[in-house]
Amino acid sequence: MNDEDLGVYVNVETVKEPFLARNFPTATGKLWEGTGSDFWPGHWSGTFEPETDAAEEDRSQLDATATALSTLSGDALLDALAPLVDVDQVIHYWAVESVVSHHDGYHENGNNFFVYIDDEIGRIQLFPWDTDFDYAPVGSSIFLANTSLPRELYNIPETRAQFLAEVEALLDTWESSEQLAEIERIRGLLTPIPQRSGMREELQMMIIWQKDLKRWIASRVANVSTQLANAPATVPPDQPEHWCEVFPTDARAWVPARPGPWRR
Repeated sequence: MNDEDLGVYVNVETVKEPFLARNFPTATGKLWEGTGSDFWPGHWSGTFEPETDAAEEDRSQLDATATALSTLSGDALLDALAPLVDVDQVIHYWAVESVVSHHDGYHENGNNFFVYIDDEIGRIQLFPWDTDFDYAPVGSSIFLANTSLPRELYNIPETRAQFLAEVEALLDTWESSEQLAEIERIRGLLTPIPQRSGMREELQMMIIWQKDLKRWIASRVANVSTQLANAPATVPPDQPEHWCEVFPTDARAWVPARPGPWRR
């Protein structure tokens, strides 16, 4: 910074108007953060946190989407979603989360995502937040559609085929060599820090994790291709319980105190 070496640090852009203006036609739409959230009535729907004044004032599109997903199916559902949700964008987003095995994102956990309704597009679009559980080797199935949009869309033949095609197209963009080279670059950047501090065990653990990660990256295309060849016709149709239902108020004494709508 200004010719001064400040060491290694992480700079994470916050989701504010400059971010929205760079990624969407307008920056004045309705923005919500999803944390333990889903387009489903009850605890799920009520946890969307408004991030703009427009979102604070009007959540009718969220509610209409939740109603459609919980009461309709098949072509009737697609017709109802058409003016509410950018289904093509949501399927692409879901496919990306699945390919990179994002365990704590929307499709698998109803967590760590933003909902944006741009003034010009006028339909729900999704984008990620807090992707520290990507590239997770354990349980890295692409068919873990645990939330309403991916589950209901997968169980419609038309949008299931669209999702599978999207996943297959993403595999063509998977550059293992570039990703492995980036891991080596980060390793070179970070290694001197624990070395100088005498953190031998931490350095060894970092090297082990990086080796596991490299093996996962190198084998991911083959793994997902095998999954595609054995794609199920449906995924489980039931909406999971919300965290507020799993951990009722009188049983949450051990839950770490942290901000989030599930603590309401």
